[in-house]
Amino acid sequence: MKKNILVLTLITIASGFFFSSVYNFQALGNPMLNPQRNSSLVGMIENIETEIAEDRKRVEELRAELENYEQMVSAEERSIRELRNEIYLQRLAAGLVPLEGTGIKVIIDDNKEGLQENPEDNPNYYIVHYDSLLSIVEELKRAGAEAISINEQRIVTTSDIRCVGNVILVNTTRIAPPFNIAAIGNPQLLERFLINSNEYLFLHSSEFPVSYELYQEPELLNIPSYKGSVNFTYTQVIN
Repeated sequence: MKKNILVLTLITIASGFFFSSVYNFQALGNPMLNPQRNSSLVGMIENIETEIAEDRKRVEELRAELENYEQMVSAEERSIRELRNEIYLQRLAAGLVPLEGTGIKVIIDDNKEGLQENPEDNPNYYIVHYDSLLSIVEELKRAGAEAISINEQRIVTTSDIRCVGNVILVNTTRIAPPFNIAAIGNPQLLERFLINSNEYLFLHSSEFPVSYELYQEPELLNIPSYKGSVNFTYTQVIN
């Protein structure tokens, strides 16, 4: 009897120890059974959520900064494109860009046959003078020519057509007959102004070899860019 009671007591004690161990193990693994551990986990979660919110806020700030930077870059690129376009237009107006287009080419040569037939006459009567070239150029400008050259010398606002002795200079470059005056513009309008000009009529009536050729699509006239230097002695920029 005592033996049975002792065994029963030992079994009861062992069972109690077993159930106590199982409960403690489950309490460690289950936050609901471990308030201290549950509080610690809640704190960790709250800290993580705070960090996530701060990261999201920083991402939004960086995104706003990026959009602002992109807008600035876009504005700068637009300004650069506009500046480049303005520079190109200025170079175009200054004759610093080679061009092609429809137009007219006028060819004028000395009257060599007339001089041979009249050797006693003054030779100056049979050669083309600079003022004839200047008159033709001015007439073509009046007709709306957008670009002009004489013997591949581009005519710009600072160009000088003059005579030094028996030599004609254009842009300080010596040119010799035959003189090829090329002009880009409306071919028919250029032709009309040319053939009705006093200088053309004078050259033609004086039997100078003078002719012209129209350039229309698809055949285009090429005019080179201005190769000389531009020097301003008396000009100053107004601030």
